[in-house]
Amino acid sequence: MDSDLMTGVRRLPGLYKLIKDISKEDVRVRVVGRVVDKKDNIIVIDDGTGSVTVRVSDAADLEGVIRVIGRVMATEDGIELEGEVVQSAEGLDIEAYRNAYKIFSSV
Repeated sequence: MDSDLMTGVRRLPGLYKLIKDISKEDVRVRVVGRVVDKKDNIIVIDDGTGSVTVRVSDAADLEGVIRVIGRVMATEDGIELEGEVVQSAEGLDIEAYRNAYKIFSSV
């Protein structure tokens, strides 16, 4: 069972973000992008606005379009994500996703 459920601790929600909009002040984000590189437990995803390194438990089966919910970690080079949830989003139209993001983030 998830330790957060057992202790009653709630996590902050993952805010929907485009990669270019992620800042060091963000705690948890949710991004969608295409896997463009992977090695061991590290992947790089690109959403068309930028790319970000994501640390995962195992990158072997990750490919195509994915959704990542993760913690933002500040690094010397900027940011990277500690992937907590990684899901396939194959079939998602990333351009339509970006357009919807623009509409909803301006509301």
